[in-house]
Amino acid sequence: MERGAYRYLLNGEPTRIKESFIREVKPDGTWHIESERHAPGVHLAVSARGSGRRVRDFAVSWKSPAAGSVAVDYRPGEAGLQVRRWRGQQVEKVPFDAPANVRLSPLMRVFAGPLIADIIAAGGTAQVLVPDVRKPEDGQALLRPLLSERRARLLDEADGLREVEYLGDQYGPGTRFWLAADDKLVRYSWQQATDQVWEVELLRD
Repeated sequence: MERGAYRYLLNGEPTRIKESFIREVKPDGTWHIESERHAPGVHLAVSARGSGRRVRDFAVSWKSPAAGSVAVDYRPGEAGLQVRRWRGQQVEKVPFDAPANVRLSPLMRVFAGPLIADIIAAGGTAQVLVPDVRKPEDGQALLRPLLSERRARLLDEADGLREVEYLGDQYGPGTRFWLAADDKLVRYSWQQATDQVWEVELLRD
Protein backbone atom coordinates (compact mmCIF):
# COMPACT_ATOMS: atom_id res chain seq x y z
CA MET A 1 0.00 0.00 0.00
CA GLU A 2 1.47 3.33 -1.06
CA ARG A 3 0.18 6.75 -0.04
CA GLY A 4 1.15 10.09 -1.52
CA ALA A 5 0.04 13.63 -2.23
CA TYR A 6 0.63 16.45 -4.69
CA ARG A 7 0.71 20.15 -3.96
CA TYR A 8 -0.29 22.83 -6.47
CA LEU A 9 1.42 26.19 -6.90
CA LEU A 10 0.17 29.09 -8.99
CA ASN A 11 2.82 31.62 -10.02
CA GLY A 12 5.08 30.17 -7.36
CA GLU A 13 2.57 30.49 -4.52
CA PRO A 14 0.90 27.54 -2.75
CA THR A 15 -2.80 27.10 -3.45
CA ARG A 16 -5.63 25.57 -1.43
CA ILE A 17 -5.80 22.58 -3.77
CA LYS A 18 -5.04 19.27 -2.05
CA GLU A 19 -4.68 16.01 -3.97
CA SER A 20 -3.93 12.66 -2.37
CA PHE A 21 -3.78 9.06 -3.54
CA ILE A 22 -3.59 5.48 -2.26
CA ARG A 23 -2.15 2.78 -4.52
CA GLU A 24 -2.48 -0.92 -3.81
CA VAL A 25 -0.68 -3.53 -5.93
CA LYS A 26 -2.24 -7.01 -5.98
CA PRO A 27 -0.22 -10.29 -6.06
CA ASP A 28 -1.12 -10.77 -9.74
CA GLY A 29 0.46 -7.42 -10.63
CA THR A 30 -2.78 -5.51 -11.13
CA TRP A 31 -3.33 -2.35 -9.12
CA HIS A 32 -6.11 -0.26 -7.61
CA ILE A 33 -5.78 3.49 -7.06
CA GLU A 34 -8.04 5.84 -5.08
CA SER A 35 -7.38 9.55 -5.45
CA GLU A 36 -9.12 12.69 -4.18
CA ARG A 37 -8.75 16.36 -4.98
CA HIS A 38 -10.11 19.10 -2.76
CA ALA A 39 -10.19 22.58 -4.28
CA PRO A 40 -12.22 25.65 -3.30
CA GLY A 41 -15.81 24.75 -4.15
CA VAL A 42 -14.98 21.40 -5.77
CA HIS A 43 -14.46 17.83 -4.56
CA LEU A 44 -13.24 15.28 -7.10
CA ALA A 45 -12.73 11.57 -6.43
CA VAL A 46 -11.40 8.81 -8.71
CA SER A 47 -11.26 5.04 -8.32
CA ALA A 48 -9.32 3.15 -11.01
CA ARG A 49 -7.95 -0.29 -11.76
CA GLY A 50 -5.33 -1.42 -14.22
CA SER A 51 -1.99 -3.11 -14.75
CA GLY A 52 1.43 -1.86 -15.77
CA ARG A 53 1.10 1.64 -17.20
CA ARG A 54 -2.50 1.20 -18.41
CA VAL A 55 -5.79 2.07 -16.74
CA ARG A 56 -8.42 -0.62 -17.43
CA ASP A 57 -11.51 1.01 -15.91
CA PHE A 58 -12.32 3.91 -13.64
CA ALA A 59 -15.06 5.90 -11.95
CA VAL A 60 -15.13 9.64 -11.23
CA SER A 61 -17.37 11.70 -8.96
CA TRP A 62 -17.61 15.49 -8.91
CA LYS A 63 -19.38 17.73 -6.42
CA SER A 64 -19.63 21.51 -6.65
CA PRO A 65 -22.27 24.20 -6.02
CA ALA A 66 -22.28 25.13 -9.72
CA ALA A 67 -22.70 21.66 -11.26
CA GLY A 68 -24.16 19.72 -8.35
CA SER A 69 -23.32 16.04 -8.03
CA VAL A 70 -22.10 14.30 -11.19
CA ALA A 71 -20.52 10.85 -11.56
CA VAL A 72 -19.37 8.66 -14.44
CA ASP A 73 -17.79 5.29 -14.91
CA TYR A 74 -15.79 3.95 -17.85
CA ARG A 75 -15.64 0.15 -18.15
CA PRO A 76 -14.82 -2.29 -20.94
CA GLY A 77 -17.71 -4.37 -22.23
CA GLU A 78 -18.52 -6.79 -25.04
CA ALA A 79 -19.32 -3.90 -27.38
CA GLY A 80 -16.26 -1.85 -26.39
CA LEU A 81 -15.92 0.87 -23.79
CA GLN A 82 -19.12 1.41 -21.81
CA VAL A 83 -19.80 4.86 -20.32
CA ARG A 84 -22.50 5.49 -17.71
CA ARG A 85 -23.17 8.90 -16.24
CA TRP A 86 -25.18 10.06 -13.25
CA ARG A 87 -26.36 13.57 -12.47
CA GLY A 88 -28.19 13.59 -9.20
CA GLN A 89 -30.72 10.72 -9.46
CA GLN A 90 -30.66 10.62 -13.28
CA VAL A 91 -28.57 7.96 -15.00
CA GLU A 92 -27.79 7.56 -18.69
CA LYS A 93 -25.66 5.45 -20.97
CA VAL A 94 -23.41 7.73 -23.00
CA PRO A 95 -22.87 6.58 -26.61
CA PHE A 96 -19.17 6.63 -27.37
CA ASP A 97 -17.14 4.83 -30.01
CA ALA A 98 -13.65 4.56 -28.51
CA PRO A 99 -10.82 3.95 -31.00
CA ALA A 100 -8.70 0.85 -30.68
CA ASN A 101 -5.87 1.07 -28.15
CA VAL A 102 -7.15 4.31 -26.63
CA ARG A 103 -5.49 5.29 -23.34
CA LEU A 104 -7.67 6.17 -20.36
CA SER A 105 -6.66 9.19 -18.28
CA PRO A 106 -8.71 9.65 -15.08
CA LEU A 107 -7.69 13.29 -14.43
CA MET A 108 -5.52 12.85 -11.31
CA ARG A 109 -1.75 13.38 -11.26
CA VAL A 110 -0.93 9.89 -10.03
CA PHE A 111 -2.01 8.57 -13.46
CA ALA A 112 -0.09 11.14 -15.53
CA GLY A 113 3.42 9.70 -15.25
CA PRO A 114 2.62 6.14 -16.41
CA LEU A 115 0.42 7.52 -19.21
CA ILE A 116 3.20 9.76 -20.52
CA ALA A 117 5.77 6.96 -20.29
CA ASP A 118 3.39 4.67 -22.18
CA ILE A 119 2.91 7.22 -24.96
CA ILE A 120 6.67 7.63 -25.34
CA ALA A 121 7.13 3.85 -25.48
CA ALA A 122 4.44 3.67 -28.18
CA GLY A 123 6.29 6.11 -30.42
CA GLY A 124 5.27 9.46 -28.99
CA THR A 125 1.61 9.81 -30.07
CA ALA A 126 -1.62 8.27 -28.78
CA GLN A 127 -5.36 8.86 -28.51
CA VAL A 128 -6.27 9.65 -24.92
CA LEU A 129 -9.72 9.66 -23.35
CA VAL A 130 -10.39 11.96 -20.39
CA PRO A 131 -13.59 13.02 -18.61
CA ASP A 132 -14.42 16.52 -19.84
CA VAL A 133 -13.83 19.26 -17.25
CA ARG A 134 -13.32 22.18 -19.64
CA LYS A 135 -16.50 23.89 -18.38
CA PRO A 136 -16.81 22.86 -14.72
CA GLU A 137 -19.97 24.94 -14.28
CA ASP A 138 -21.81 23.04 -17.03
CA GLY A 139 -23.47 20.09 -15.33
CA GLN A 140 -24.81 18.79 -18.65
CA ALA A 141 -21.35 18.38 -20.22
CA LEU A 142 -19.24 17.64 -17.16
CA LEU A 143 -17.32 14.32 -17.16
CA ARG A 144 -18.55 13.21 -20.58
CA PRO A 145 -15.87 11.42 -22.67
CA LEU A 146 -13.42 13.71 -24.42
CA LEU A 147 -10.95 12.28 -26.92
CA SER A 148 -7.74 14.06 -27.85
CA GLU A 149 -4.42 13.28 -29.46
CA ARG A 150 -1.53 13.56 -27.02
CA ARG A 151 2.16 13.72 -27.83
CA ALA A 152 5.12 13.10 -25.55
CA ARG A 153 8.87 13.11 -26.07
CA LEU A 154 11.90 12.73 -23.86
CA LEU A 155 13.96 15.92 -23.57
CA ASP A 156 16.60 15.04 -20.99
CA GLU A 157 17.51 12.50 -18.36
CA ALA A 158 19.54 13.39 -15.29
CA ASP A 159 19.67 12.62 -11.57
CA GLY A 160 17.22 9.75 -11.99
CA LEU A 161 14.54 11.93 -13.58
CA ARG A 162 13.27 12.11 -17.15
CA GLU A 163 12.26 15.55 -18.40
CA VAL A 164 9.44 15.21 -20.89
CA GLU A 165 7.46 17.51 -23.16
CA TYR A 166 3.77 16.59 -23.10
CA LEU A 167 1.39 18.24 -25.57
CA GLY A 168 -2.29 18.07 -26.48
CA ASP A 169 -5.61 19.64 -25.47
CA GLN A 170 -4.81 22.20 -22.72
CA TYR A 171 -1.08 21.44 -22.70
CA GLY A 172 0.75 23.68 -25.16
CA PRO A 173 4.43 24.20 -26.06
CA GLY A 174 6.64 24.66 -23.04
CA THR A 175 4.77 22.22 -20.82
CA ARG A 176 7.28 20.08 -18.92
CA PHE A 177 6.80 16.93 -16.86
CA TRP A 178 9.46 15.18 -14.77
CA LEU A 179 9.11 11.42 -14.22
CA ALA A 180 10.95 9.15 -11.79
CA ALA A 181 12.45 5.79 -12.78
CA ASP A 182 9.20 4.03 -11.75
CA ASP A 183 7.20 6.42 -14.02
CA LYS A 184 5.80 8.37 -11.08
CA LEU A 185 5.12 12.04 -11.80
CA VAL A 186 7.46 14.08 -9.61
CA ARG A 187 6.78 17.59 -10.93
CA TYR A 188 5.30 19.50 -13.82
CA SER A 189 5.15 23.07 -15.09
CA TRP A 190 2.29 24.29 -17.27
CA GLN A 191 1.50 27.82 -18.45
CA GLN A 192 -2.29 28.05 -18.58
CA ALA A 193 -2.35 31.73 -19.56
CA THR A 194 0.10 34.61 -19.97
CA ASP A 195 -0.23 35.39 -16.26
CA GLN A 196 -0.86 31.88 -14.92
CA VAL A 197 1.90 29.32 -14.45
CA TRP A 198 0.90 26.14 -12.64
CA GLU A 199 3.38 23.85 -10.95
CA VAL A 200 2.61 20.54 -9.27
CA GLU A 201 5.05 18.73 -6.97
CA LEU A 202 4.97 15.30 -5.38
CA LEU A 203 5.30 15.75 -1.62
CA ARG A 204 8.13 13.78 -0.06
CA ASP A 205 7.83 11.98 3.26
